Amino acid sequence: MFYPESKIQEVLKCQRCNKTFQEFDTPRMLPCFKTICNKCVLQIDNILNENNEFACVMCSEQHTKPEEGFAINELVYSLIETHPEDISRGREVKMFKTSLNNLEELYTKLNTDKLAKIEKIQEYCNELRQTVEVAAEKRIQEINENKKSLIEQISEYEEDSVELYSLNEELDKQISE
Repeated sequence: MFYPESKIQEVLKCQRCNKTFQEFDTPRMLPCFKTICNKCVLQIDNILNENNEFACVMCSEQHTKPEEGFAINELVYSLIETHPEDISRGREVKMFKTSLNNLEELYTKLNTDKLAKIEKIQEYCNELRQTVEVAAEKRIQEINENKKSLIEQISEYEEDSVELYSLNEELDKQISE
C-alpha cells in the first residue's frame, strides 16, 4: 500500500519534539506506542525516579522504563534508511501515478462520451416526438375531412329522404283523392 508523501513525512518525525529523524537516529517506542527520537529518550532518562518510572510526556500515564530500554520502531527505522524519494517516487509509485492519470483520462473521455450519447438520445427522442406530432396532425386532418364528408353525406341523405318522404306523402294524398 502506498501513502501520500505527507503521511510518510509525518511518520518520519519524532512525536514529541516534531523533528524529522535523521539517518543516525534510532526511533524508540514508548510503552504507549508513541515514537520518539534519541534526544527525547535522553530527556526521559533524566526524569526517571528510583523505580525507573516516569510520567509519560505523550499520554500523561505513569510508565516504567523497560530493562532492555525502549524498543526500536523497526518500521520507522527502515523508512529512515530508505530515502523519501524512493518511497514517494519509486518505480511502483510512478507506475501507479501513470495508471491513475490514465484512469482519469479514461473517466473524462467516458464522461464526455456519455454526455454526447445522452445528447444523441435526446435529439433522437425529439425527432420522434416531432414525427408523432406531424403524423397525429395529419391523421387528425384526415379524420376531420372524413367527418366533414360523412356529415355532408348524412345531410344530403336527410334532405333526400325528407324530400322523398314529402313526395310520397303528396303522391299518397293524390292517390287517395
